[in-house]
Amino acid sequence: MEKNKKAPSINQNPYIPFFGKLTDIIDESHVTKRFFVELPKGHEKVDFIPGQFFQLTVPGVGEIPISLSDYIPEKKSLLFCIANTGIVTNKIHQMKVGEFIGVRGPYGNGFPIEKFKGKNIVIVAGGIGLFPLRSVIEYYFRNKNDFNKLEVLYGARNPREIIFREEMKSWRLKKDTTCKITIDKPEKGWDGNTGFVCNLVDKNYSDSSEILFHCAASERENTVVLVVGPPVMFNSILKKLEEINFPDDSVYLSLENHMKCGIGKCGHCNCGSKYVCQDGPIFSWKELKTMEKEY
Repeated sequence: MEKNKKAPSINQNPYIPFFGKLTDIIDESHVTKRFFVELPKGHEKVDFIPGQFFQLTVPGVGEIPISLSDYIPEKKSLLFCIANTGIVTNKIHQMKVGEFIGVRGPYGNGFPIEKFKGKNIVIVAGGIGLFPLRSVIEYYFRNKNDFNKLEVLYGARNPREIIFREEMKSWRLKKDTTCKITIDKPEKGWDGNTGFVCNLVDKNYSDSSEILFHCAASERENTVVLVVGPPVMFNSILKKLEEINFPDDSVYLSLENHMKCGIGKCGHCNCGSKYVCQDGPIFSWKELKTMEKEY
């Protein structure tokens, strides 16, 4: 896989964060929120590739790597979508509009977006895995003429945990875009798909992927699949893709859950000869097959 290494564009010293102002905080679900961070003077331009991440710092508490959900240049802002899952994220969830949060990055290698031009993009996301993939979706819409079709296949545990509800309604209405949602188990009041997201990548499923199963063979050949979600879902998705002989160099996955320091110093994300925070967090399926199985 072609790498897209970029030096941090918003700070000369990668160890020192700058501080951005929280301009808006929106509840996304009962455990997730959106945080809009306004970039300070001198740091407004971000050389960002979808799939890269930033380190967010709360002084006196700690820092955490978080993939960027969107860079909004006209508002000079970054969008981070964060689940409340630990000490640092809990403190971030307690923050208010007007407060400042430390930011450094972007780090890592994102999706090789230049290689996707002219192709269909199939997004497969489980739970909060849609957070980092939102940056790909927004890039697609901002550069629509560079790509073919977009399909979003999304799975959540239940209706209350579905994220980006309003966005998905608007995505569906856009040209060449399909969105399919499923929840793990049937629930009263839910009349949509049920079952795990891997069902949507199964040719025998009633509402399976439009691009992978309901288009001409040439469409599939001109397609990339991007997968982000709980590691437990990877094997089921990859197995389904293997069944249809989908090329392993056209599938990309994120191993971001392994990261900690973000700059290859702590060793927490080491996988054989690779460091997820530096060599990833985005890897092709072909590349993953050559790596140690720590991931």
